Amino acid sequence: MADNRKTKESARLLSSFVSKIEYVLLETTSECLLSLSSRYYVTDKYIVVVSMFEAAYLFDRKT
Repeated sequence: MADNRKTKESARLLSSFVSKIEYVLLETTSECLLSLSSRYYVTDKYIVVVSMFEAAYLFDRKT
């Protein structure tokens, strides 16, 4: 785990951290609005969003 407090600010290429970026459009309805405090768990098939004190949401990464 990186300690951002000790890291000096400098420009870095995203490609030095990741090899691929994938965008997944999540459902947006009044029943399914995600808060900033939600926790996200990503697997090969699913995205799970857990919103403390509210609910948990399961999204299929391919649809």
